[in-house]
Amino acid sequence: MLARRHIGAALAIAAIAGISCLIRLPGFTEGGFASHDVGGILYEAMLLRAGGLPYVDAIELKAPGTFYLATFLAGPEARDIAAFQIAANLVAVASLLVLAALAWRLWGARAAVVAAALYALHDAHLDSMDANYVTWAQLPAVAAGLCAARAATWREDHALRAGPFGHGSSAG
Repeated sequence: MLARRHIGAALAIAAIAGISCLIRLPGFTEGGFASHDVGGILYEAMLLRAGGLPYVDAIELKAPGTFYLATFLAGPEARDIAAFQIAANLVAVASLLVLAALAWRLWGARAAVVAAALYALHDAHLDSMDANYVTWAQLPAVAAGLCAARAATWREDHALRAGPFGHGSSAG
């Protein structure tokens, strides 16, 4: 069962995620270009839909993963900037929550609240309207860190229980 301070931390993280959504409200409710990144991503996605290839049919010197994502997330013609921005904002809020989970796992509940707040201040201010390249890269990167932290602590917990001979009992 969660301790009272853990419930408070979880509620604080939920409130921070809610505030991040409010800051991102323009990106959830209206389409439009906030930077050239979105235009480049959608242009490359439209090329992919038409049978073209990144780096062959157009020059956009960024990693092509977002181009492929946009072919699925930006509507049937890869032109729906509003749908693409909604997906990007959902990914960004998910990144905030996964970062909070990572901080909680490594340093505890208070660190999770601080990490979520700092991420919300920085990321929502930086990308409240924009589905840029970094938005898509953060979630897998932070999730990989969380998986690594969970795997490391899982190994430590199981190694301690297994004993010196790996059978769960001490020699004797």
